[in-house]
Amino acid sequence: MSDIPYSDTPQPDIPVPPQPDWPAPVPETEPEPDNEPDLRPPEPSEPPGDDVPKVG
Repeated sequence: MSDIPYSDTPQPDIPVPPQPDWPAPVPETEPEPDNEPDLRPPEPSEPPGDDVPKVG
């Protein structure tokens, strides 16, 4: 009988914090750092192309 009252307390406490904490810091933190490094690599990738024909 002690297992029933214990499960009733953590049930409403678990679905409350994960809801606003999941869709907020997850999609906002992933696209921000992923967009910055993705736009930078394409710029320096062009100069190395000129080094290839110079060696040949």
